Amino acid sequence: MPFNSIQVETTAETLRVQITKTGRAILHHDAPPAGAALPDLAHDRHKALPLPDDRPDAFLQAIGVMDAKGRVRPRMRDKFRQVNEFLKLLEHTGALEGIAHTPVRLVDCGCGSAYLTLAAYHYLNDVRGMPATLDGVDVDAQLIAKSRAQVQAMGLDARVCFYRSAIIDYEPDAPPDIVLALHACDTATDEALAQGIKWGARLILAVPCCHHHLHRQLERAPPFAPVLREGILKKRLADILTDTFRGWRCASWATAPTWSSSCRPSTPTAT
Repeated sequence: MPFNSIQVETTAETLRVQITKTGRAILHHDAPPAGAALPDLAHDRHKALPLPDDRPDAFLQAIGVMDAKGRVRPRMRDKFRQVNEFLKLLEHTGALEGIAHTPVRLVDCGCGSAYLTLAAYHYLNDVRGMPATLDGVDVDAQLIAKSRAQVQAMGLDARVCFYRSAIIDYEPDAPPDIVLALHACDTATDEALAQGIKWGARLILAVPCCHHHLHRQLERAPPFAPVLREGILKKRLADILTDTFRGWRCASWATAPTWSSSCRPSTPTAT
């Protein structure tokens, strides 16, 4: 070590470590200095989280984020943070304040295991006191069965339903207020955006996933050859182009004078 002594001061004692020439550490315990002021912790504020970690939460316990005593499991800390960041994003949109009717209708397109969407359902119903319904849509039969079993185990009522269907073929009983598409694979994101606009949803939260559809077509685009030699540049180019197409198409769909039920999102191309 580049030093021969270490001093650590705490509110209870002062610790001094002496390093001898032979490398041996000698530890001394001393009482704190007389009249030493306690540190001012006024700046140390507790974070205001939608689902806080200082009290048990039935939903977080059900999905294994919290233990039976209401403590966040160390290995689930990232999931706990992800759930709260998603709920904060939902709040920051301001869309919830503009929904005057109940129940608030949520549709999750490409729902998968639907943890984040179930968190939104729980937050609206049990924390915000806003009655809500939830429909989850996915083409994977195993994930739909898993989600149904999870809902049954959590004791949720019939206001949570999961359907096996392609996003573009699904029609809800009533127009949804909020449409979610969290990592819906490839063009499933485009289908969710198109459906959300067609249904007139007040809010669409979409986290695009892979861009395989355009990624494959870039192989046939000679002008991009210098970029396509590098895998990471090719992937980023596909990301940027696909999201640009999505933004342009969403704007054109939203401003269209009429929306036919037979409308389908056009296929993006590299030309």
